Amino acid sequence: MLTPLWLKQWLTQIVFDMAKSNSIFTFHLKRIVTNQFGTFSDNSPFDKELNISAGLTFSTTAQLKIISCAFQYQMLAADHPYILLEITCEFGIRESSWTQLTNSGKLVLPVGFEKHIGVITTGTTRVVLHAKTESTLFNQYPMPLINIHQILKEDIIFEI
Repeated sequence: MLTPLWLKQWLTQIVFDMAKSNSIFTFHLKRIVTNQFGTFSDNSPFDKELNISAGLTFSTTAQLKIISCAFQYQMLAADHPYILLEITCEFGIRESSWTQLTNSGKLVLPVGFEKHIGVITTGTTRVVLHAKTESTLFNQYPMPLINIHQILKEDIIFEI
């Protein structure tokens, strides 16, 4: 018997070693949103030194049991943006996993889980950038690899 697609979405599980105890979180990628996208080519950036600006932000919609991760990316030359992209990935968290993450009106996003969804969001952003710049000069400059593990260092606590 085949497993229905909607059921397969909940089969994504990740195990984290949190203070000597294993925690299993069951979640799925619920939605991908392109919040911003733009290319600015008044002057060619290709003869200038290029810099990258990137960042991650996390949020939650507690009543829907969703954790969101947004990745912001800019390619700059002489402080002028040439590519601007922000992608948000929304992750649905299974009820039993949500209960593990919450206590006393707070949601604690463990750094290991935070890194995992950060990596998923960063990779998704890279693919969207490729798709949106395909057949343009900007496609010659793929988003570089970013070590999320060096950026995210501690749990995030949300008041819910």
